[in-house]
Amino acid sequence: MLEYRRHIPADPVHPQPQAEPFKRWLAKVGYERIQEIEDPELATKRTHALYRAKYDQVERPFCAQLKAMGWQWIEGGQRRAT
Repeated sequence: MLEYRRHIPADPVHPQPQAEPFKRWLAKVGYERIQEIEDPELATKRTHALYRAKYDQVERPFCAQLKAMGWQWIEGGQRRAT
């Protein structure tokens, strides 16, 4: 019986303090997604910020290398040799 009791979920009347940060994060993310449903521009801004945060670290050295080789950016994001 003791082995079975270890697998019983936590009692909702007695919250676990280590779960509180996760609950706050989950509530924040849920609220943000609901706001994005109401205003899709927010989702676009969030996606753009995530893209920049992730890929700027890769793109900046790459762009510097291209400029050193004589390439430049033109309209539409395509590259051409100068």
